Amino acid sequence: MDEGQPIGVEGHVELSVRGIRDSWNPAEALWDRQLRTGTWGPTLGTEAITSTLICLIGVDRWDPSAWQTIGASPAAALRAARERLAATPYPGGLGLLVWANALHGEADLEQLLRETGLELGDRRTFSTTITSMEASWLLSGLLHEYSRRPAESTREFADAVMTDVHARFDEAGSDVMPHATKRAALGHRARRHVANFADQIYALQALSFASTTIDSAGSYDRARRLATRLMELQGPLGQWWWQYDSRTGETADRYPVYSVHQHAMAPMALLAYAAAVRERGEDPEVAAAVERSATWVDRNELGRSMVDPDRTIWRSVEIESGRFGRTARHAKVLAGRGDGEGGDRLPALVLNRETRPYEWAWHLYAQAILTGRERSLHLI
Repeated sequence: MDEGQPIGVEGHVELSVRGIRDSWNPAEALWDRQLRTGTWGPTLGTEAITSTLICLIGVDRWDPSAWQTIGASPAAALRAARERLAATPYPGGLGLLVWANALHGEADLEQLLRETGLELGDRRTFSTTITSMEASWLLSGLLHEYSRRPAESTREFADAVMTDVHARFDEAGSDVMPHATKRAALGHRARRHVANFADQIYALQALSFASTTIDSAGSYDRARRLATRLMELQGPLGQWWWQYDSRTGETADRYPVYSVHQHAMAPMALLAYAAAVRERGEDPEVAAAVERSATWVDRNELGRSMVDPDRTIWRSVEIESGRFGRTARHAKVLAGRGDGEGGDRLPALVLNRETRPYEWAWHLYAQAILTGRERSLHLI
């Protein structure tokens, strides 16, 4: 596969643009609507914040002129997301805010931090209190801001977060990321060794950005080891499994398998890593993994495409179980007895007919990289 060519779902960009258009709420200036059980409903929890910020990133990477088609105002959405983040409050979303602001905002980092009203405490240790996914968002956001405005304070903050991400990876010693540090909130700390795919793939993306933006040899080495291990663990149909045990470097639990991981998040992170590898004059060897990742969308365990050509790419393939079954399963994973190894016999699987706005946005972001679109202020 040529890494400059689109992957299996390139014909579904229109679905993503339409989904982003239809999930926009002009009254709130947020992307706070999603498909759930096949019908439109409100997003839950902090999803309106994260989806809004990822939409600002993904659409801009795809085509800034698409805002007219979508009917959204990036400036209004950035302001609304910042206000919602401060009111929640949600410190973990800061990285996405910094990232989106580097693309759309006029405020520099110091002004932006004041406007959020978030109590960060010591910036040298702030990122240790959030999850690996959120720390990786923060590193990526700071690197985009530093690329736009190379202020010393931004570089110092980025270096502190990069040091934290390095330390997490090194402490685990298994070539995968943990979910959190010992300084995180209790809920995250209790399961710190059970990390999800988002903890892995956003870390790979951020480490790859760091290795090219500030020429961090340490970030490059860790990105190489993380990418290698994830590709070793990729499933026979190209699946990226859901949970990983950072004590062993093995899969802790396989399902759900999420479409957005397959068609967007894994490709965009692996291509960021590939850019770092090529910068060093080496062969990235990620093309096969990227192609198998995308192929799963149409050829998977269910024997059917995840794409509804009139609506969306559905969210996931998951194990059929009720609330009690999910709770029991989660307990088994924490105890190290999850479905990590799998086997020849598949569990009973069902299609999750849900899609959240950020899924459409990351799809556009990944496709922009794959098709070689102008990157403007984006690092890749």
